[in-house]
Amino acid sequence: MPQHDLDARPAKLVFRPLFPVRAPLQVIAVVSKGPTGFTVPAPKELCAYGAAWNVLALDTKGKLMGFEGEAGHFTIDCTKKTPAPHITPAPPSGPSPNCVSTTGAHIYIRPCIGVPGDVIAVLPQVMLTYKPWKLNFTPLFAVLGPTKVIASVEEHPGGFVVHAPVELCRLGPPLPPGVTMPPTAEFNWNVTATDEALKPMGYLGEVGHYKIKCTAEQTKTPLATPSSGPPAGCGGTSTLVKIDPCAGPPGTKIKVWKSSTLATTPALLIFKIFAPKSAPEIRAPITGGGGSLSATASAELCKYGPKWHVSVLDSTGTGLGDVGTFTIVCLAGGRPPPPTPTATPTPTPTPTPKPKLTPKPPGNKAPVPTPTPPGCSPMIPNCMLVPGQPNAFIVPPGQRVPPALRFQSAAGQVQPIVAQVQNAGGRLSFTIPSTMCRGSLAQWLVYAADANGAAVGQIGVAYTNC
Repeated sequence: MPQHDLDARPAKLVFRPLFPVRAPLQVIAVVSKGPTGFTVPAPKELCAYGAAWNVLALDTKGKLMGFEGEAGHFTIDCTKKTPAPHITPAPPSGPSPNCVSTTGAHIYIRPCIGVPGDVIAVLPQVMLTYKPWKLNFTPLFAVLGPTKVIASVEEHPGGFVVHAPVELCRLGPPLPPGVTMPPTAEFNWNVTATDEALKPMGYLGEVGHYKIKCTAEQTKTPLATPSSGPPAGCGGTSTLVKIDPCAGPPGTKIKVWKSSTLATTPALLIFKIFAPKSAPEIRAPITGGGGSLSATASAELCKYGPKWHVSVLDSTGTGLGDVGTFTIVCLAGGRPPPPTPTATPTPTPTPTPKPKLTPKPPGNKAPVPTPTPPGCSPMIPNCMLVPGQPNAFIVPPGQRVPPALRFQSAAGQVQPIVAQVQNAGGRLSFTIPSTMCRGSLAQWLVYAADANGAAVGQIGVAYTNC
């Protein structure tokens, strides 16, 4: 019985047990509308499990109605009716011996053992506000330093899947001195899940354990390792990423060191002013590759103060931790220091001027390629977006064109922004509003969206710098 005006009518009731169960369980019943209002026949399946149930309500859009969808409690009396036939449950979705999981986990994975490249099914056990986005693998064995492997969740017609990363073999435990790798080996990893809002899914995000079966060849690590050890850093808590130097004038190349155990690549430095002052975040893209990564200290830092907290994101917007502080060296008044003076050269005789040549038209010059920011999708050719004018959008042949695109700030500072996809004679484009300007370089996670603006799949990342 609705208690106030509704945006959408009730469509389903979800019954969840108020008694102990060995695996996640829910019974869903469809709401029908009759002369007297909305009704639901009590599902006879409830009798096969227990009497007391918590009830949630979903509307026609599949969203929870009211505060977390709560509709109340229901107790079914099966004594006055023909007992329901015993319902043979599906194979238990709970943890198997190889996949121990926390009670109440929102996500399970199957299978729990495999080889690199195997498909791992990602199985939601409850109704989710956001889709699963990343699986994070951390070792269940002794390691020399912090180790994490991050894998993206793919949405297929049959559900969510992840391909077992080969890094699970490459980052296995170190061998004792004098011991050679056997032909095959197995390593155990703990698995957690994060959603599209970068939040852990369920209790601490716990999903379970995964065992990877490796050959000796797969355990070899071709990942680039710096010849020297990590820099001392700038007082940060992260052991995966460090920066050097910790101070300098605008234009300083800040070297970014990453641990060889980190599978992802740092993509962005985030500068936040020390309290009690207030200033906008200033972002510096990380360029380079392998063991040579760096970012440039911007003159923008001089406007607000000398000392800044620095943190790091990868190309997906995942935080890699705090790397310490950086002090910008500026003149009084916040101006960058002047360039170092050079010696005045000795005057030389003025040569006889030569006849001027007619310059070639600018169109004959080869264009200078613009570096592509990290994480850009080929579906958005120019991922440095310009507000107020059409930005090109390319959909591969055979793929459905989404009605809209959804932009979510990688820093999580603003509500998601939706831009409609326009089709003008077969040329697709979209226009973003000026509200996406953040006063400096800003990274946005881009999703394909339905007509209501809800995300239906990730496309990549894009940037604004306005």
